[in-house]
Amino acid sequence: MSGISLSRRTVLQLMLGSIGPAFGWDRTAIASEVTGPVEQLLAGLIAIMKAGKTTTFRQRYDMIAPIVIRTFDLDKILRQAIGPRWP
Repeated sequence: MSGISLSRRTVLQLMLGSIGPAFGWDRTAIASEVTGPVEQLLAGLIAIMKAGKTTTFRQRYDMIAPIVIRTFDLDKILRQAIGPRWP
């Protein structure tokens, strides 16, 4: 009978993989929480591209602005880019 040799890392991954669901840790919930904003941004951009020239610039802006505000921390980005002079 041949024995299967598993590394410590593999054993740890198997243990954590089986313990996680017992505590309610759902990998898909974590993934959707992380990737959700990016997926919303992509969906918004695709909707704007599909609308094409049939919509005005203002209409396209109104479609994407709320998504960008939710997805990015624009104040933090500006503070980092401009530096201490940012009020």
